[in-house]
This record gives sequence, structure tokens and C-alpha cells, in this order.
Amino acid sequence: MQGTGGLTVTGAASINATGTSLTTIGNNSNTNNTVNIAAGTTGGINLQAKTTVTGDLIVSNNTVGITGTSTGSYKLSVGGTVNASNTGSQYGLQNDVSFNPSGASLSNIYGMSNSTTVSGSALSIGQVSGIQTDVRTGAGYTGTITEATGMWVGQPVLSGTNKIATYNGIKISGNTDNGGNTTGIFENNQIRVGGSTTAAGVGGTLNNYGINLTLATGNTSGTNNYGLYIQGNGNGSANSNYAIYSNSSAASLLTGALNINGSVALGDATADLVSINGTIQGTSVFTFEGSGADANETIFQVTNPTADQIITLPDATGTICLTTTCAAGTSASFIQNQNAGAQTTTNYWISGTGRADTALQSPLIDTATGVALAIGTTNATAINLNQNTVLAAGKSLKVTGGNTASRPGSPTEGMVYYDTDTHQLLTYNNSKWVADRTDAIIVAASNSSQSDKDAADYVADGNTGAAGDGDQVQINSALTAASGKKVVLLAGTYTADATILIPNNTTLSGVGVGSLIQLADIDATDNLIENSDTTTGAGITIRDLKLDGQQSLQTGTITQYGMYLYHIGNQAAGRVGARISNVYVSDIRDAGIYFDASENNVVSNSTLYSIDAGGTAPVGIYNDSSSNNSFTNNTFLANYWGLRLDGSGTRNTTVTGNIFRGSTNKALFQYGATHSTITGNTFDSNTDALILYSSGDSAVSGNTFNANTGYSITLDDSSSNTITDNRIQNSGNTTDNNAIYVLNNSDSNTITDNTITDSSAVTTNYAIRIASAGSNTNYLSSNSLGSGTINDSGTGTVYGGQSQAANGDFLFRGANSTTAFLVQNANGTSTYLNVDSSTNAVTLANGTINLNASSNNTTNINTGTSTGAVNIGTGTGVKTITIGNAVNNTAVNIQAGSGTGAITMGTGGNTNFTIDTVGRAIFQATTVDNANFQVKNHDGTVIYYNVDETIGQNKFNGTVCIIGAGGCTQGTNSILTVQGGTFIGSGGSNTTLVTPATSYNLRRSLSTR
Repeated sequence: MQGTGGLTVTGAASINATGTSLTTIGNNSNTNNTVNIAAGTTGGINLQAKTTVTGDLIVSNNTVGITGTSTGSYKLSVGGTVNASNTGSQYGLQNDVSFNPSGASLSNIYGMSNSTTVSGSALSIGQVSGIQTDVRTGAGYTGTITEATGMWVGQPVLSGTNKIATYNGIKISGNTDNGGNTTGIFENNQIRVGGSTTAAGVGGTLNNYGINLTLATGNTSGTNNYGLYIQGNGNGSANSNYAIYSNSSAASLLTGALNINGSVALGDATADLVSINGTIQGTSVFTFEGSGADANETIFQVTNPTADQIITLPDATGTICLTTTCAAGTSASFIQNQNAGAQTTTNYWISGTGRADTALQSPLIDTATGVALAIGTTNATAINLNQNTVLAAGKSLKVTGGNTASRPGSPTEGMVYYDTDTHQLLTYNNSKWVADRTDAIIVAASNSSQSDKDAADYVADGNTGAAGDGDQVQINSALTAASGKKVVLLAGTYTADATILIPNNTTLSGVGVGSLIQLADIDATDNLIENSDTTTGAGITIRDLKLDGQQSLQTGTITQYGMYLYHIGNQAAGRVGARISNVYVSDIRDAGIYFDASENNVVSNSTLYSIDAGGTAPVGIYNDSSSNNSFTNNTFLANYWGLRLDGSGTRNTTVTGNIFRGSTNKALFQYGATHSTITGNTFDSNTDALILYSSGDSAVSGNTFNANTGYSITLDDSSSNTITDNRIQNSGNTTDNNAIYVLNNSDSNTITDNTITDSSAVTTNYAIRIASAGSNTNYLSSNSLGSGTINDSGTGTVYGGQSQAANGDFLFRGANSTTAFLVQNANGTSTYLNVDSSTNAVTLANGTINLNASSNNTTNINTGTSTGAVNIGTGTGVKTITIGNAVNNTAVNIQAGSGTGAITMGTGGNTNFTIDTVGRAIFQATTVDNANFQVKNHDGTVIYYNVDETIGQNKFNGTVCIIGAGGCTQGTNSILTVQGGTFIGSGGSNTTLVTPATSYNLRRSLSTR
């Protein structure tokens, strides 16, 4: 059947068309119809004109052949759009053919055979492709394609029992026709892959592969995997045979392990360079065949190295000498350039330069004439003496050396060099040049002199800025190495940003204030120096240094001490503490030196300067709960507090010979401490000089106080202290002065022999002030007050010979006592004078009492208007009372005054003698006696007059002479007038008794009263 317009079907048994009509006209299309070619059609279907099928074209069990000549661009075009909703796979053109051959055999089966033949024209064609395929995306596509493949050869699906002997994913036959050209260059490419020129965007990564070949991974026994397998050997007669050829200007890189078997040629000309940058492994690493292949080879064999070895091939042409041969047929003993004429049986001569590359063995090396022997003049870089070397007696070893700049650039341990600048012989040790050493370990600073650096064991590198990398690193290394010995810091500046730790029994010493340790700008709580053993610390020494806290650089709420010594020294355990001497400490934020629970420490000859701001309690030395410590001959200058003795655990502290000057708060402050000895110190121009607060049993003596603007000595709530022999001048200000100030329950303190002067205070000038009534029984004695006074508000203050003002009364005042004031002999066995303040009595005893013994002055006893009695010789016992002296004709007047009192002598004995207020003399016996009153001669042998109270008579022995107007003569014409009594006369004659009208009367009162 032939359709007029363009469809010819031949050999078909039937054509079944569905739909309303079937139209085939020329190039018109069969629209919206299905063409069914029934099963069993063997003739195929021929489309000889353009036929467009817009519906489904299904060919079942038939062959479709497209023949004839096409004048269009396509022989067969499959176009249009697949809009299927299938989510599995979709195909533009599917070729899925199953073959079921019959017969004996087949040569080939092709799932698709595509041959392109160009003929019948001389037209030049740019490219002819058997198959052209690509992948495109339209403008409306916005998804992501995981993988796009121009041509994909899937893996075979084999379900039969026989396998494929050789499977080729892609097989390209070799080209045997495109050759024989005589001009131009032709190429035969079995596979040609164009290079990709795409590049990654910003932040992305793009890998461009010419061929991305995945290595085969079969892993059973007998399986060989080849990533790339090249067969054949090319053609030996061709100009070039290349299995792999790279024409790229970039280096070709093969990474990973690479095995190349078979013959290998590297390069084909001397201009080709072969570089091996890796390590060649193996024992026999090179085998040389030589000019012809035979059984003999030269092998480079390498013994397994024990270290990196270097073998250098010289820049020379010649033959390499081996241990068995050298040059043509010569022996190993060959000596080059030998002077045969000078050779004997025992000598040889080399006229040129001799050389022994391995060893030259000789017991003696000398010169032929008397010149210096030079060894290693030209080529040697070092001379090694491998055995002990002896220098002959009387000989010297000279090291010429050079200046500092010429020192060897890469020195090694043990190298010796003489520095002509520093004039020192140096040894390279511990990574530095070291000069002569002492037993101490020496440290130099980064800015020390070069000679000091050479002499040092360690050289500090300065503070690098990294935390914990200051000069304390080198200092601590030296202290660790010198544990139990001494570390010396040479002159220079050492900057620490962490703590220096001193082991037990170790000395850290500088060379004076030139050895400066300063705290870096760390703004953190840290101390410059501490003891490393804070449990049983003992025996460290710090001396001859300067410490600077650089307080102005430190900020924040932090605590920093120059030295912090904790639990160092112990009195009970016999452990000595620290010995700190000749140290200058300044600008520390808190304490220059801090002792915490430490004993048996000594700080001497040191200076604490300008520790006056920044911290909570800036103080030169802080002694906290630490006993048996001594601070001697130190200088405290311009500190907030100079020295603080703090805590009830602080006992037995000695502070002597120190200078406290310019303290802005307190020079010496003792708080809660006891049994301190503060002596021989100078306090000058401070605010408050010395304060004892809640302290007791301490001695303050021999100190000098001058121009302190507050109080010189203050006792506050402090008892049982002794303040003696101090010199205090100009305390306080021009208005008020309180040299010694006692307040707030300060009891039983002894304040004696102090010299206090003030020439400035004009309002209240108190040399000693006891300001509190709660301060009891303080003792004042022999204090010199100058122009000041004592202001005493205390209770029961005892004055032991103390005036209250410069010209005031001299007081002895204390509690009532039977022995309030005693004057005794030298050994205290006899009391000459006793003042009994309980009875207000003064007793003179045990010796002669002389009143006005050697002058002509009047001695008065109980003169004035007193009504009290004057008793002489009262009491029991035998007494001799002598008034007057016959030798000196002393006149003794016992005279009653105008008062009502009488003069009574002999009271309390057997006889009283009284002169009453009107001058009457009364003798009164206390008992009845026949000799109540007697008058005797000078030696007491004759009684001239005796009053016998037992019989009531006056007895006269001898003449009784009554002196009248004309006098009387013994024994004659005596006149005696007796009035109202009996007169008994004896002895003598011519006694006349006259009447009472006589001028002179002897009253009866002489005999009885």
C-alpha cells in the first residue's frame, strides 16, 4: 500500500489505525492518532517522507528501518517534551533490545550500531561525530541535578550461566586508515577529553578532572585490579612511543604509592632533569648493568643508617678510590707526589700537600725547622683532641680570641674563647659564654655589662610581656640549682611578673642598690619575694638588694608585698628564720617586708622608703603574730606606717638603733604585742611617733624623739610598760603638746627619768598627760618637764619624787603605807628615815640626827600657829637627849609661842618637863620617888638639890644663897624667907629667917604642886 503524501508501508500483513481517520499526505503530520503495526509484521516500516507522529508510536516485535536520502538536517529526530509524572526514570529515546539468536554462531551483536559516512562532496567539515550527546537545562528549570552524564554506560546485567570473557564498558577500535600524510600534522585520538574551563565562585570549591578514574576493587584471591592498563609495546621503529605523554607546561603530579615494573627510561637527553625529592628506600638501591646485559652488575649497597649521614661527591673529574683499589692497579698504601730521592727505609717525604681522608696515625708531629707547627690552617673547621692532652712543664697555652663581636656564632658546650674587650677567658656552658666563677651561682640582668653576663651562670632575658615570663624565671632556676647555697644577682635591673621563691638555707644576694628587682605592671595580687617552704621554713638570707614595687603602675584592689615570709623560723623547734640586711625597699603597695607567724628573724641595716599609698595598710615592716624577731639599725623614711608589731602572738620583739623619719601616720605601732624592747631609736618629724595599743610588759628606753607633730609616746589601753630615759623635744605643734600621752585604761605603767622639752606650744604644753580616769596607779618619777607640765586625770597616780611643773613641788605620793618613804643604809639592813603615810609619821632612827649642825642658822621645830605637840624622846626605853653643846657655847632656846600649846619634854617617861603658855616651868614625875628632881655637880657625884616626893621635902646640900639687891656671900648673912611651910636648914651658920615682907620669896611650888 502506498500513501500519496509520504507514508509507504511494504510487506505488512495489515495496518490497524484507531481513531476516526488516517491521513498521510507528503510532509503533513498524522495528528492525534496511534499507528499500530500488528505483531508478525516482518517487512518493517519505511518512512520515506517527513512524517510527524505527535501521539505514541509503538512498534512491537518489528524492525523499524529509516532509509532513503534526507535533504533536511535530520534522518531521525526525536523531539518534543516529556511531561510524564513518573518519579522513577524518564527516557527521551530508549533502546531496550533483547536478542535471542539461533543457529551455529554470531560474529557480533550490537544493541545500537551508529555509523556515519561522509561522501560525494569536497565540502570542508569542521567536525564529524559518530554520536553527539550533551545535557542541557532550560530557562524554566530551577532545581539541582545531582549528577549529569553526557553518555552513561551502565553495568552489565548477567543472568545466564556463562559469563563474558572480556567485558568492555567502552571499546574503541584502533585507527589503521588515517595516516600516510606527507604534509601537515594529523592526529589519531582514541579518546580525547577536552579540558574544563569552569571556576568556582567565591567561597566554593570546584574540582575539574580530565578523566576521573575510580580504581577497581575486586578483592578475591586471583583478582588483579588495574586502574589504568596499557597493552602493547608500540613500534620500536617509530620515532616515539609513549604509553603516557604529558604536553602540559605544568608539572605532572603522581601522588600516593607508585610501583613501576619493567624497563624504565627517565629522560632522553642531557637537558632532561630528573629530581628525586623523596627518600630512596632499600638496601641495594641502585644496580648498574653496564654497557651490555650479562650476569654481572655493579650494586650500590647502603647499610641501614643509625643517624643522618652525608656523602658529598666533589666537583671534580676522576676515579673514586675504594678501600681495595685506587687508580689503575695501585695499592691502598699509595702516597701521592712522593719524593723518591728523599725516601729512606724509615722515612717518606711528600713534597706537595699530603692528605689522609680517614686517619693519620703518628706518635710525633713536628716541623722540619724551628718554626711554629700549624694544624688546621686552611680547610679544617675544627680540631678535635679525643684523648687527655698534656701540656709540657714550663709551657703555656695561648688563646688569642678576639673582641666581643667576633665570638663564634654557633658555639657548642665546652668551647673556650678569650674576649679581648672584657679581658676574660670564657667557656661556653649552659647555652651561654661563662667567665671565671665562684662557689655561688651568679645571675646577670638583661642590661648588665657584657663582662657580668659572661661571668654569670644565668642571664635574665627581661620581661617579654607574656604572663609568668619575667626575670623571676631565671632567678628561680638559679635558686633551685643553688638550694642550700648562694645566688648572687649582679648589677642590673630585674623585672619580675611573678614571685621569686627562696628555698631553705639559701642566700639571695645582690651587690648593693645596683641590683634592682622591680615588680612589673601586673595589676594583680602577687609578691616579689617569698620563702618556698611555708611549713618548716628556715635559714634564708636576703641581702644587698633594692626592691621597687612600682606602686604607681599598679591598679585595682590588690595586695602586694616586697617580701612575704610565712612560717619561717621557730623558737621552740630551734629553727632560725630569715636574715635580711642592707636591703632598700621602696614603693611597695602594701608592706615592704611582711612576717606572718614567723620567729627568730633579723632585719638590719636596711631602708624602707616611700611605702605610703595604694594598699589597705602600707607599712615598711609588718610583724604579724611573730615572736623573737629583731629590727636593728634600719631606716624608715616617708612611709605611712614605719614598723607595725601586731597580734597577741607577737612577743619578745627587739627594736633598737633604728631611724624613723617622716612617717605620715605612725612611725612605730604596737598592737596587742607584749614584752617588746624598744631602745636607742630616733623618731624625727613623724606624725605619731610611738604608740603602744593594747600592749603590755614592754620597755621603751633610751630613744630620741624630735619634732613629731602628733604624740611622741602614746599608751592606749596598755599596762605594765616601762618608759624611761627617753629624750623628747618639741612634740605636737605650736598650740598643743603631748609628749607622753596615757589614755583609756592604761594601768601600772612606769614613766621615769625622761627628759622632755618644748619651746613651741603656747596653749596646752603637757609634757606628760594622763587623760583618762580609768588609768590607774601609773608611776611617775624623776622626769624633767622643761617648760611643760603634768596633766593628770588618772586615778591613784604615784609620784616618786616628781614635780608637776618645771618649778613645781617635788612630790612623793602613793597609796597609804607604813613604809611609804624609806632612807636606808647601803645594804638595806637599817632604815634611817621612814615616812609612814598610813599614820602621817616620820621616823628618824639608827644613827645621829643633826639639825643645822654646821651653820649659824636658826632651826625651828613646830614654829608658827600649829597647835600640835612637839615630842622629843617619847616612848619607852632609856634615852639621852642632848640640846646644845658646851664646847661651842650654843644657846638653846625652848620657847613657847603665843598659842595655847605648851612645851613638854620627857613625855611618856618617868618625868615630864613642861613650860606652859605663860612661861611657867613644871616638872612632874609620873611615879612617887625620893629623887623626882635633882641638881648635881658636873660629874654627878654630889647632889646639891633633891626633891623627895615620898616625904614632901626639898633638900639642899650646901649654902642656899638668895641673891638680893646687894648680892650674897657663901655661908654668911643669907636670908631665906619661907611662907606657909617648914624650913629645915643644915650645914653652915648665921642663917636668918625673915618675915614674908622680905623682897625675895621662894614659893612652895618648888617643892610640890
